[in-house]
Amino acid sequence: MRLGVMCGEFHWHKHDEQDEFFFVLDGLFRIELEGADTVELGPRQAFTVPAGMSHRPVVPVRSAVLMIEKAGVIATGD
Repeated sequence: MRLGVMCGEFHWHKHDEQDEFFFVLDGLFRIELEGADTVELGPRQAFTVPAGMSHRPVVPVRSAVLMIEKAGVIATGD
């Protein structure tokens, strides 16, 4: 489990072996998905990016997000 306080655009990446779960505590969090619609999350909303799907978090305002992933996951993708 990881708590991130972030703002800005992250780079495109993917995790081949596992899903990535995002739960927004505060702010606004967008997840751009390759080949699918962008997901927009506000406080108390969550989304799971399936393993192997390229994605890019875009955070337009300072936001607190809880991320659940296996220990040892590199945040920049596999």
